[in-house]
Amino acid sequence: MEKISVAIPTYNSYKFIRDSIPKIYKTKAIDEVIIHDDFSDKNDFEDILRFVSKYEKNKAIKLKTYRNNSNIGGYKNKYLAVEKCTNNIVYQLDSDNILSNSFSEIFDNNFIKNIDKNYIYLPSFIYAFKKNYMLTSFKKSSLIKIADKDVVLNKEEVKKEIQDNKLSYKPMNWLLNLGNWLFNKDTYLEKLREGYESKDETSAADAIAGTYYWLKNGGSIMLKKDFYHHHRLRSDSYYVSTNEITPKLVEKYLNLISKL
Repeated sequence: MEKISVAIPTYNSYKFIRDSIPKIYKTKAIDEVIIHDDFSDKNDFEDILRFVSKYEKNKAIKLKTYRNNSNIGGYKNKYLAVEKCTNNIVYQLDSDNILSNSFSEIFDNNFIKNIDKNYIYLPSFIYAFKKNYMLTSFKKSSLIKIADKDVVLNKEEVKKEIQDNKLSYKPMNWLLNLGNWLFNKDTYLEKLREGYESKDETSAADAIAGTYYWLKNGGSIMLKKDFYHHHRLRSDSYYVSTNEITPKLVEKYLNLISKL
């Protein structure tokens, strides 16, 4: 059977990865986890190593942990995490988010074998939660729905949404900056290499920067029905801590996409 790799970028993420890793190990579609740390504080990284050490003994899923020699930022760290994966299909999961219960059902062997290399697969909805631990139930107010069915958005359709400001997939910057993609590894590395080699600042806008390069280099987006994850909203997130810079960068990449 075809299997999926999970690429998890980390930066001072120990208290969050404790939630994300156990769920992955209950998911049959996955047989590899790559943790790629962006030069976290030494104690935090050592805590990650101690925590994952018990999972390294599980032969059903190969787990490897890497650490950068310096902090290189979210975009490049995600790229390196994906590069280390050995499967053709990769799910890039942010360290503070949590896998869905239905992941293996949606991305079964038949789907994986027939995945479109030119799509990044994005969730059609997410459950947002603010606590620093896994919630066992979710109120309707925590549900953020983007689409009710499979929807394909190519470059021209995304541009039109931005330019017309109709934002039928509300809000467009939420969608394009969501991250947590599933994709073909080689196509991802090819289309996003330009951004990896660029010296442009992305800060916490790395997901929308990735979307820009994906669309610029001929890729499309599929919102996959029933695909979701639990999305943590954090007051201490990198996005919030860089609030003076990141909104301007999101606006920058929205403008760049609209001009493709």
